[in-house]
Amino acid sequence: MKSNVVIGGIIFCDDKVLILKRHKNERVFPGLWELPSGKNHTGETYEQTLEREIEEETGLVTHIKKEISQFHYTVETHEGKKKTTQINFLVTTPTSNVIISKEHEAFAWIDQSDLERYNISSQTKKVIRKGFDVLKNYF
Repeated sequence: MKSNVVIGGIIFCDDKVLILKRHKNERVFPGLWELPSGKNHTGETYEQTLEREIEEETGLVTHIKKEISQFHYTVETHEGKKKTTQINFLVTTPTSNVIISKEHEAFAWIDQSDLERYNISSQTKKVIRKGFDVLKNYF
């Protein structure tokens, strides 16, 4: 089984978190709301991966604060199964002006009370809740 490392950002602006809706034509998890994230490339630090992915997916300039969690999942495609580890960082940005990429069809800035209104995986909801807790104690 192949494996990937994905780096995700719990991006905060004005006490809200950014989530992105995967495009309905994506072959993996179409229509699912997620954190900005992407695959770690050989030679990149996790922070470099996250900065690159956030820029590509949102156009935002951010400040990476610290790693706060990891989770694992398996993706099954026509190429076979891939085991993925997602490493998540607390991130802040001074602006909420998002320019989403073509792989996403919508974005939202949410607070904790909004989590159940979106189609978000249970693992991602847990990470977002932890992000709110860490943010509260970080500043």
